[in-house]
Amino acid sequence: MDRFLDVCTDRQMELIAEQLLFRNLSRDELTEFLRFSNPGMLHLTAGDSIHSDSLEVGKHIGLVFTGVAKVFHIDRSGYQSLIRTVRAGETFGTIVSMMKIDKNVYDFLAEVDTDILLLRPEPLFETYPPLASVQHRILGNILASQAELFREHTWRLDILSQRSLRAKILRMLEYARKRHDSDEFDLIFSRDEMASYLAVDRASLSRSLGELKREGIIDFRKNHFVILEPSLVRSDSE
Repeated sequence: MDRFLDVCTDRQMELIAEQLLFRNLSRDELTEFLRFSNPGMLHLTAGDSIHSDSLEVGKHIGLVFTGVAKVFHIDRSGYQSLIRTVRAGETFGTIVSMMKIDKNVYDFLAEVDTDILLLRPEPLFETYPPLASVQHRILGNILASQAELFREHTWRLDILSQRSLRAKILRMLEYARKRHDSDEFDLIFSRDEMASYLAVDRASLSRSLGELKREGIIDFRKNHFVILEPSLVRSDSE
């Protein structure tokens, strides 16, 4: 893992400055905080993965500032289950790293070429008067970022609480429609990952998707979905 300030380009610094985590910081304030906190930078090419215990990634707040990463939980038998998809501008590991409460093992998989800033939480709390105001603002930004994560977790719990697989699929698609503000969108899921997300087997998922397509409620090709009957999606998922 490289030190961010040792390898970053001007464009990468600009991208970091645009992220919610560092909102309302001047360029000078951001540079001074990065010097103080000395974060790492991790580059993953598309398809690369890394364990949470490798390079102590699980002990950092991770900020994806380019690309898309998927987070998988690994149980004792080695089975992977998709936890969430982290897009550019989003963070992961915030609560876990700050409270040091999780001993679970995770895999981080780059969907495309992905750059991640890895920030130790300690510099946010260490007493350093010249940066006290900056630390306070970053902590406020962290709270704001967790609001979106809480919404995603609430949506997933709602999806998983549906009694039938059909209802789970329709509720998932309804939330995707809300996220994209469109009846046509791409899901960042393979079929295996979608089955993992819904906690069902792939064969049952494929069968239910096929039924919804034959009924004219949705259409899809690979990961591209079109909701043909929005009112039916809403009513059937309620």
